Amino acid sequence: MDNHVSGIEQGIVFPKDDNENWYVLFEFDDIGYVEDKDSNKIDADKLLSQIKEGTEEDNKEKRKNGKPTLDVIGWDEKPHYDANTHNLTWSVLCNSQGTQIVNYNVRVLGRGGVTEVTLVADKDEMTKVKPNLENIISKYSYKEGKRYTDYIKGDKMAEVGGLAALIAGGAGAAKVGILA
Repeated sequence: MDNHVSGIEQGIVFPKDDNENWYVLFEFDDIGYVEDKDSNKIDADKLLSQIKEGTEEDNKEKRKNGKPTLDVIGWDEKPHYDANTHNLTWSVLCNSQGTQIVNYNVRVLGRGGVTEVTLVADKDEMTKVKPNLENIISKYSYKEGKRYTDYIKGDKMAEVGGLAALIAGGAGAAKVGILA
């Protein structure tokens, strides 16, 4: 699929129907506990700018290798955080070879790191496919002792700088280009 292997992949889910063209990638980054204190301070415009910059850097490499590039159009769904589930969600609308693609991202925070869940689908398929992702994520959980709420003072803390950094640096800029 022309994707870079990160070494943190947990698994991938494909549709049962061969006529559907989407997938959900699961990766776990053991960066430590990410504090969610900045959940109401996420600057969507600034993050989108950073994602565009990172994608353009990735496009330079793709052009060198003769691979299709990706243009970030904007947010399909602006970043938002659910304090009950400890899930950070956003989606980016992109264009590649005349096809609009959505990378729908959910970051499931845990005690020792973040599970990165990314749904990739064509824009026109997203409405139909998104309930599949919600169903998949509803069945995903950390083991007891590894959940976000199991944090104990003294646990390894993530150095990424909060939730916004998960979007821009940890999972936004480079991965948007890679996954599409």
